[in-house]
Amino acid sequence: MMCVQRPSQVDLSDLMMHEEKKEDLSSHHQQQPHRHDNHHIKTMMLGGKPLQVSWEPDMAVKIRQLQQAHQQRQQQQAGSTSARPFMVGVVGIPGSGKSTSCEILATLLNHDDNHHHHSTSTTTRAEDDTIVMPMDGYHDSLEELADKFPQATAEAIYRRGAPDTFHPAALERDLDRIAHHPEEAQVSIPGFDHARGDPEPDRHTFVRSQHSIVICEGIYLLHDDHGWNHVKDYFDYLIYIVADVDICIHRLMERNKCLPGYNSPQEIELRCQVVDRVNALTVERSQGYAHEHVWSLTALEAAHRRTR
Repeated sequence: MMCVQRPSQVDLSDLMMHEEKKEDLSSHHQQQPHRHDNHHIKTMMLGGKPLQVSWEPDMAVKIRQLQQAHQQRQQQQAGSTSARPFMVGVVGIPGSGKSTSCEILATLLNHDDNHHHHSTSTTTRAEDDTIVMPMDGYHDSLEELADKFPQATAEAIYRRGAPDTFHPAALERDLDRIAHHPEEAQVSIPGFDHARGDPEPDRHTFVRSQHSIVICEGIYLLHDDHGWNHVKDYFDYLIYIVADVDICIHRLMERNKCLPGYNSPQEIELRCQVVDRVNALTVERSQGYAHEHVWSLTALEAAHRRTR
């Protein structure tokens, strides 16, 4: 079992700065985020396979510290253990590695040396106390796109992934249920069925008695238009993954070769340029709302190329 060692106590000055910044962000003004400067890449065995990591181990320790301070504050205010989890948003452009990084964070947190203190399990091994909640399940379905864009359905499907092809109100509703409705013991969360190309209901389940940390990953959690304006307010900590757009677009060209409906690599390349690149630039414009910036492997790769 892997262990992530944590400092003996939380740096209270850092936590006070975090709380002040959270208040600033809630007023919807972009700030200068803290930049995480650990640019070292190393390989760790996670889930029985080697994975490259950079910022994730240090961030897992910080998230645990913040979650413990959050729990202490809730106990002091309410006089009992809070039923509200610590909520983390992880944002990055398409192809920046959000899903992989969130899986790494969850694995590290679920195997650290103190997560068992937050579980109600009576089994030998404590239950996982961190859940990853992908934003992909809040895509508009193909049927919903046809209803929303009756005069331009084909065009809407082609540019699916743009901010107005999601259902942010549904995401906000579920975040509110998790954050502010302790009477709900469980909250079902949709996923995305890539084989069908549509959202799938009830793919993930938040369990209040088990999950003390919720990590939500997606591209528009910081977006301030198209109905996304208040989504960021539900998160206690927001992380933006800095990535190189050109490298990410190239990644998407390779990844999307398996998508149905495209007859040639040229069609995939065109869509990546006219849809995914535009979406990436949209995401970048809202990065100032994050509490912290971290460097993706693509950003490190680009920086390395520039210094050669």
